[in-house]
Amino acid sequence: MCLTPGYVIFMKNLALILLLAAIAGCNDSDERFSENACPTAETLNHFPWVHRLTEMADSFCASCEHSLAIGTYNDETVIYLMMNDPLCNGIFLGPLHNCKGQIVKYFSSSTSDQEEFKNKVNLDSILYRCQ
Repeated sequence: MCLTPGYVIFMKNLALILLLAAIAGCNDSDERFSENACPTAETLNHFPWVHRLTEMADSFCASCEHSLAIGTYNDETVIYLMMNDPLCNGIFLGPLHNCKGQIVKYFSSSTSDQEEFKNKVNLDSILYRCQ
């Protein structure tokens, strides 16, 4: 089978067009860091509001160990600071944030809030432990 010069030129051009299309489809933005993405242990620093929470955990760590947790509340993914030091017997106080950093619920020290937290917030994983 003999390939004509026109066919060879066509195939080279097609290969170049496909290569350029593949390169054009690449970009620096990563879907994990999109507006709707939730932080992971590897991407904490890509979310300024989460980074501030890790700094808060570190500042509290002098007295009791605190962690940044991810869980679910009313079928929504939430991020929150939790005290997880076995030597400190505490209650949960503070906000649950959604993946955009907005406060979904603020828990007070009231008995009803503490019961709601215990019954409706499920811990999925620890994103960060204070150091």
